[in-house]
Amino acid sequence: MSNQKAFKNPRRNKAVNLALSLALTIVPFMALSQQAAMPQATLWQSFEEGGQKALKAARYAEAERLFSEAVEAARSVKDKGARLGQSLINLASCYTEEGNYKKAEEMFKQAIVVLEENKGGQSINMALLLNNLASMYEKQARFNEAEQFYRRAISMGEKAVGAKQVGLALGWNNLAQLLITFGRFDEAEKVIKHSDSLFNNDKKKNSLNYAVLLYDKGYLQEARGHFKEAEAYYHLEQDVMEKVLGNKAPLYGKGMQGLALLYVKEGKYKEAEAAAKQAYEIMKLTYNSEHPDMATARETLATVYLAMGLYQEAEPQCKQALEIRQKAFGKDSALLSCSLVLLARTYQQLGNYSEARPLFQQTLNLREREVGHDHTAVAQCFKYLGALDQEEGKYAESLVNLDKALAIDEAKLGPDHPEVAEIVRYLAIAYAHLGKTEQAEEYYKKSIAALEKSTGNSNDQYATSVRELAAFYVTQDKTKEAIELYQQVLSIDETTYGATSAKVAGDLETLAKIMNKAGDAAAKPLMARALEIKKSLPGSAMLSQLADSQVSSSGASGTSAGVSSTSKVPEKPVADKWALVVGISNFKDPSINLKYAAKDATDFRNYLISKGNFQPDHVKLLVDGSASRQNIIDQLGDKWLGRVANRDDLVVVYVSSHGSGAMEQAGGVNFLVAHDTNKNSLLATGIPMQWLTNMVKEQVHSERTVIIMDVCHGGSAAPAEKGLTRNTGLNLDKLSLRNG
Repeated sequence: MSNQKAFKNPRRNKAVNLALSLALTIVPFMALSQQAAMPQATLWQSFEEGGQKALKAARYAEAERLFSEAVEAARSVKDKGARLGQSLINLASCYTEEGNYKKAEEMFKQAIVVLEENKGGQSINMALLLNNLASMYEKQARFNEAEQFYRRAISMGEKAVGAKQVGLALGWNNLAQLLITFGRFDEAEKVIKHSDSLFNNDKKKNSLNYAVLLYDKGYLQEARGHFKEAEAYYHLEQDVMEKVLGNKAPLYGKGMQGLALLYVKEGKYKEAEAAAKQAYEIMKLTYNSEHPDMATARETLATVYLAMGLYQEAEPQCKQALEIRQKAFGKDSALLSCSLVLLARTYQQLGNYSEARPLFQQTLNLREREVGHDHTAVAQCFKYLGALDQEEGKYAESLVNLDKALAIDEAKLGPDHPEVAEIVRYLAIAYAHLGKTEQAEEYYKKSIAALEKSTGNSNDQYATSVRELAAFYVTQDKTKEAIELYQQVLSIDETTYGATSAKVAGDLETLAKIMNKAGDAAAKPLMARALEIKKSLPGSAMLSQLADSQVSSSGASGTSAGVSSTSKVPEKPVADKWALVVGISNFKDPSINLKYAAKDATDFRNYLISKGNFQPDHVKLLVDGSASRQNIIDQLGDKWLGRVANRDDLVVVYVSSHGSGAMEQAGGVNFLVAHDTNKNSLLATGIPMQWLTNMVKEQVHSERTVIIMDVCHGGSAAPAEKGLTRNTGLNLDKLSLRNG
């Protein structure tokens, strides 16, 4: 499978292709072994066998040594041509797997000379060699050379065995994957159709090559944002793999990893987690715990956990994957990149920016040294650094990193590639925050136009860019334009995720609030529909009818976040500042886990310290397990906040979690869900919100107390969501904290 994103994505490791390549490289050796009567030939054979075993087990140093010995042994054999060519190819493949591309290229070119000298210049072996050389160029982002050599390999193979030989599908499949990576989807589709024509009977379809073709079809649909079609092809690929290899084979497990990553894009988190765990168990059957493929399995799990907001589960998977890769490749190899990036992203989601940034920078340094300054994997690092800058409010710095990423990817992938569109979208965000509204609008539109050309206008990535332009228009009071765009987003999400999905409910709420603000009577039925969808989601038994409260005639809307003051702020200097910040993503009951909540709390804590002039030891952060019902109550009371805060101090209480709807049996009280709250016993285990407010009034002695409740009022949040969509209405830069 496509090597261009070997650094970027656990799925793109060309697993099937590599297995096919290795299988084919062994063929000449097997034919020769029957003639290996001479002692030198026997010695060569033993080195080859040992090298193959070591390479399969990812013992790269051993494989390199044995293949090098095989090369020397082949040179001493009288009829050395085929043997020497074979050993050079295998040594080159070993170097490629190690990421030592310079030596790999040298060995490949030596093998070409040997084959040409021994009348193998027009052979299937030469075609295979050129295919592997193209694969190596692809890893280095030398895309033009990769395409050239894939096409040469196909042409050579057609001359050697005929254009209709099904084995040539290997080359066509590789070329298709490269074209998809380029964003040349129409060309890729033609190549896939040609490859498909080679499988003209059911017997031929019962093969690994056909499984790869099915993967290509799914990969193309996924790249275009057509996830349902992609999933169907990936399932077909798995069916063929199971028939050919069984459902315990590593290649079957790798296909399962691909499905897990697609499920993440579809928002099918339970299926993603199950697939990732199944893949991990399959890999364990073949590989020991230190094999690099086990690192990939852990990285897939980490990717799923990140998407689910399970950052505590993601972190150890990232660390163990990194340890495996360090043992296999050393601590200075660019092949550590995937693990480093995932660990950095985990720290970023936890709000630990000081730990995330060095890892992104380390990855950037490794990649620049290994593959040069103009590789797409280097651009990815600049993109991640730019996104991190934005989370820290460093928008000018963000522009610098994103411009570097854009320059590389536009040159390598073209201006309409989806990766380029994503970078352009980030640039739009930066311009918007810097007050450069004309540039922001221009770049939002540029991102949308690029996606429409490359992936079409009916997929999730396209919807994301449209959604962000709509949100930008809201800030510019362009309500009509915003409503039109949000309606477009709603239509896309209904098609992509289903008319009763949590995503659609979030779209409906957002659209209803904006229409309500504009005085549009159509807002109320939209909000009512959103609430009906919420009722069907997990944990919705307590959902009350909130349409009237969420969309009122006064124009006030939304219950996902609120800011209230317990008293009128007196005109006195602020003596000191204190804050209790609570965020819960991982609950004792994992069925109600949230995305973002713990990170939102961490970000808010960091904001108070960096921008609000709060002393670090004056801000207490409770996340996940530390945010139990009793600990929240204790920290609000005499154990901390009630003890340290004085009358003239400023006190901020921030909570990001689930909230229940009003419960009739509790007198209409809403409940805050703590880490250890039982969703089926809120009266006994939840924290009444009205009581919480009174407690703060009674126990916290400050006259300046602000309570921010970033919660949903439905009790119906779907797993990994808070209030069905992430609420971004709280603008930290506009929260006045005074200067005391």
